[in-house]
Amino acid sequence: MSNIEYDTPELAEKYDRISNSQFENGIVLVDKLGINGGNNVLDIGCGTGRLALHAAGIVGKSGRIVGIDPSPLRIETARRKINDKSFDNTSFMVGRAEYLNGFADNSFDVAYLCAVFHWIADKKTALKEIHKVLKPGGRVGLTTGDKDNPFTLRQITNELFKRDPYAGQVNPDEDPNKPITQKELQDLFESTGYQDINITTKNTRLYFPTPQEVFDFIESSSFGTFLIHVPEHLRPAARHDIEKELEKKRTAEGIELVSNTIFTTAKKPLQEAN
Repeated sequence: MSNIEYDTPELAEKYDRISNSQFENGIVLVDKLGINGGNNVLDIGCGTGRLALHAAGIVGKSGRIVGIDPSPLRIETARRKINDKSFDNTSFMVGRAEYLNGFADNSFDVAYLCAVFHWIADKKTALKEIHKVLKPGGRVGLTTGDKDNPFTLRQITNELFKRDPYAGQVNPDEDPNKPITQKELQDLFESTGYQDINITTKNTRLYFPTPQEVFDFIESSSFGTFLIHVPEHLRPAARHDIEKELEKKRTAEGIELVSNTIFTTAKKPLQEAN
């Protein structure tokens, strides 16, 4: 997770209000992981804490929820929620998936990353770190975009940046959003010592009244890094061209964007292989 220096209080607050699609996928993920009363749970990339507080209601007072996120602004928003209500079993702190040294080995029953994994550059290190802090038999789960079936907005930008004046000027490798394929996920989980790996997908149609609301959604979801890999002098033109392409997706219900989400769950073995 990177580039959080572009985040702002306004983006954090906006994300808290409009991140319903991520939150709904998170509820599905929590259910798939079988989180129970008394579980110790690590929410990695917890954002403003919406899903963590949902999970807190499941684990109860005998359980524990720890949420970490690299954005101090989003952690601040999450902490305000537990200050306003009684969530004695929940805490939030600034942290990254790649550095979990502050947690004891074998200390969590469950760890999850909801709409986070595509922001992590060193995905293998993150999975290794999670493996260390999970108890034997502990579960990990994530939701992320499907590189083979990208979000409609990403399809638009992928095609747009192949054309002039963007061709040769925009380097896709500099985009902090790093999606992954199902095959790459399977290989990553296997290579980092997990078992019982289960990968499924979910197709969701999202509707937006205007292109600006699409931009609000994606900018608040990306810490303000949407188009950060586009040279600054080309960004106004890029936004204008994206707006035109978005209007082509307009239906009676609004601008229709299709999100293909990968759900992955796996377990840490009860005993490590020799």
